[in-house]
Amino acid sequence: MIARVILALSACATLAGCFTSEEPLIEAGEAVLPIDRSITICLDEDQPCIELLVDGDGYQSGPGGPPDAAGRARFAPLVQAAGKQIFILEVQPDGSPGYIHLIARRADNPDTTGSDLDLAAPDCRDLKSEVSDAFEASGGVISVGMVSTCFSPDLDTLKTAWINAYGGELGDNEWWASRSD
Repeated sequence: MIARVILALSACATLAGCFTSEEPLIEAGEAVLPIDRSITICLDEDQPCIELLVDGDGYQSGPGGPPDAAGRARFAPLVQAAGKQIFILEVQPDGSPGYIHLIARRADNPDTTGSDLDLAAPDCRDLKSEVSDAFEASGGVISVGMVSTCFSPDLDTLKTAWINAYGGELGDNEWWASRSD
């Protein structure tokens, strides 16, 4: 699933369960660089790696990458889990008016895998009713139909929903592996 999310970012609106927003949720003062250099994301042997170059308080896709992976990425801290900083990754695909939100952390073995980050694509259909009810009570909108999408009104609402939904699993390597299929 992650390969489809990253390599076809502009198509996220058609993937079920995406967390999105019409406006950026990560303000300039909240954005952080998880790594103070360009980063590489290698998803699998059949796909080219994606290079993201440092651009101010975020990253921009580098030259030579797949054209459907072009865009801008910014990070904000989400929570600490198992001694690692977990981030919200906000991506704006080139030519897209909206933003896509993922969960990220630094990879355990970037030299072995070639990828600097582990990524997880939360699915809003996974939210338990009390979490989805609180998300909607805070101004979030869950659109259910052939394609389900969660529209986040602000960063705090997104953080709260993800911590309540996944907080106990963010330090679990098996959870991360299950989200990268």
